[in-house]
Amino acid sequence: MKTVRLIFLALLVTACGTPLVREAEPTPAIVFLSYPVYLQPSADRFSECAVPQPGLSLFLTYESANSELPGTLLQLQLGGDIPTGSEAYQIGEESIEFIINAGNPTDALSTDELLAIYTGQQMRWEFGSRPEIELWSYPEEDTLRTWLERSLPGMPRLSSQAVIAPDPQAILESVSTNLGALGYVPRSWLVGLEDGTLEQVKVVRLENSLVESLTQPVLVISEHPLTYEEHALLVCLQQSED
Repeated sequence: MKTVRLIFLALLVTACGTPLVREAEPTPAIVFLSYPVYLQPSADRFSECAVPQPGLSLFLTYESANSELPGTLLQLQLGGDIPTGSEAYQIGEESIEFIINAGNPTDALSTDELLAIYTGQQMRWEFGSRPEIELWSYPEEDTLRTWLERSLPGMPRLSSQAVIAPDPQAILESVSTNLGALGYVPRSWLVGLEDGTLEQVKVVRLENSLVESLTQPVLVISEHPLTYEEHALLVCLQQSED
C-alpha cells in the first residue's frame, strides 16, 4: 500500500511540474491610414473591412498628422498625381455634388451660371424675392476646393463673399437650414444621411461635361509592397464598392 502511495505522489508531482505551454498569438500588423477629412466615408469603409482581419490593426489619421507613425502608412487620395516610387490602388469613385436647400425651386445650373456664382458676378437667386446666394466653400489649401477649381473653366478665383467651412458636414448643416445657401460636398456624404437632413437638401443638376470632370477615382497610395493583410483589406474595399 505504501508503494502505491509513493507511485501516486510521484505521478502527482510530475503532473504539477509540467505546466501547459500556450502558444503566443502573432502580433498584428500595425497600419495607419491617412486621409483628408472629405474622404471620411471611404476611411469608414476601411475600418469596416479591417474588423474581421485578426492579423491587422488599423489606425486612422488625418493627412496633417503623418510624421513619425509607428507602423506602415497607407494614404487615401482623390485622383491626382501618384508620388514617385509609390503604387496606387483604386477602391472606388467619388464625385462633387452641388447642393441647395430643398425649398429652393432651382433644379439645374449651367457651367456659366455656376462660374458667375463662384466668382461673385451673380449674387442673387432668380426666384421669388430673389434671395441672396450664400455660397459655401472650403479653405484655400483644401484639396477638395482645388479639385473643383481645376474642373471649372479658367481656374476661377473664389468670390470674397463666400463663407468658408471646415468640412462637408458644416456645409450640409448650413444648406439644410438656409434657403439661399449653395455648397458642394462629395457624393458619399449624401449617402446614409439622417432623414431630417436629407429632406432639407437637394442636388443640383450640372452639365454632363462638368459632371465628368467632377468625378475622380478614390486611390490608396502605398510607398511599400503590400503585405498579405493589406492586400486582403483592399480586396474587401473593392468588393464592397461593387
